[in-house]
Amino acid sequence: MAKNNLSSAQYTTYLLSGMVALCLMNLTPMLFKNFGQNSLLAIMLISAASLVLLLLVNFTACSCGYLSPHRICTNLFGKYVGSALSWLLVAYLLIFTALSLRIFIYIVNVYYLQKTPLIIIALVLILPSIYTVWGGIRVFGHSSTLVYLFIAAFLLVILLARNNYLVSNIFPLIDENVFTNLRHLPLFFITSSAILGSFFILPTIVNPQKIKRSIYLFTLISLGLMLFTYAIARFYFGDALKELILPFYNLSTIYKGRALERLDVVFILIFIPLLGLLNSFFFTTLHKAQRDILPNFNEKYQGITLVILGALEIFLATLPLPHGNIWEFYLIGSALNLPIIALLILLYGGYILKRRWLK
Repeated sequence: MAKNNLSSAQYTTYLLSGMVALCLMNLTPMLFKNFGQNSLLAIMLISAASLVLLLLVNFTACSCGYLSPHRICTNLFGKYVGSALSWLLVAYLLIFTALSLRIFIYIVNVYYLQKTPLIIIALVLILPSIYTVWGGIRVFGHSSTLVYLFIAAFLLVILLARNNYLVSNIFPLIDENVFTNLRHLPLFFITSSAILGSFFILPTIVNPQKIKRSIYLFTLISLGLMLFTYAIARFYFGDALKELILPFYNLSTIYKGRALERLDVVFILIFIPLLGLLNSFFFTTLHKAQRDILPNFNEKYQGITLVILGALEIFLATLPLPHGNIWEFYLIGSALNLPIIALLILLYGGYILKRRWLK
């Protein structure tokens, strides 16, 4: 397998890498704060919509021969306008990549290195992502398979930390404000980054006939994980969940056992690699998007490209921004992904129509 190719199984872990960290980190309190008792319904609707969008993305991409978004844009609008649109996509991905790095910086800065300059933390944290991209998409594909290990470790931590669970906290499952609350649904499409990234990654998959199986597996795992984390958080924290940040870190600090005295440390050891995978997910997608535009330049000067992208990401990630607003910006970005996904689907549809018309 070439260094810039993925298997269908690695495509599943690519998708998971784009959402698991946020799911385990702060999704549950944000869901409950906005949806209240309707959070379970919101989770199921998000998963169903994500499944439909992923299948639609795969269908349109397959119908176009798995061409990259850059190839589609230049075919429809010509070299210059198409390239301009492609660079706008790269700029958007760069901003989102920087935001994911800022979340990583936030965790390290607030909980461990309060006095260390943000630029130093950013430089250290981005190096694994740069190394991953340097080795090709296949390297990220191999490392992303560790997401299963970290999910299993997280579930073990939660089981060890069980104490004073109250199942009745989760009821009622739906309240009378169901339709009013669901207006916030687009903000919580944490899978939207994975869907958007699929446009760039699908052309690299060596066994496309198994892509649908990967999509179904991703949907099953992500749905189960979101339902489990929400249910456990509600069992334990009840209505106080909406006031918390990193609820599972708070849960792990309560555990005092003989085998694992500091379960909160174990939680961080699980969570830091997941954040690293999240940043590598975005950085890999970003590099693939600009590599499609300048393939020859990247082949000759890949090191220069990575240094430039890394420097831009560090600059954007360390701009003055209150820590409390990071989650809101990420949710807004997740919602903004949806119209971009719709636009790309329309562009792929336009390419299909153009090709059939020319026949």
